[in-house]
Amino acid sequence: MVNHAQNTHFPLAMASVGQAVRLIHIDAGKKLTHRLNELGLTPGVELIIVQAAGGPLLVAVRDSRVALGRGMAHKILVTHAELNDVPKQSGVGTVQ
Repeated sequence: MVNHAQNTHFPLAMASVGQAVRLIHIDAGKKLTHRLNELGLTPGVELIIVQAAGGPLLVAVRDSRVALGRGMAHKILVTHAELNDVPKQSGVGTVQ
């Protein structure tokens, strides 16, 4: 079990809805890593989990939302991000 109280790394698939995380490393092959980088998932970027109800994981990254399969999300290592450090994402956590 991952101790979330300390600043440890854990798979993105284990994050909770609404949780802000920072991408640490993508533990995948060249093609998948390149594709995720093209989608804006680069080391150091902040992500917010928008939806995690069974199927794909929906994450807010930069000014977009990206759906990731669970297998893919298990290959993305993240750490907790402080909410004050995470820039406001359009449509995430705001009333429009």
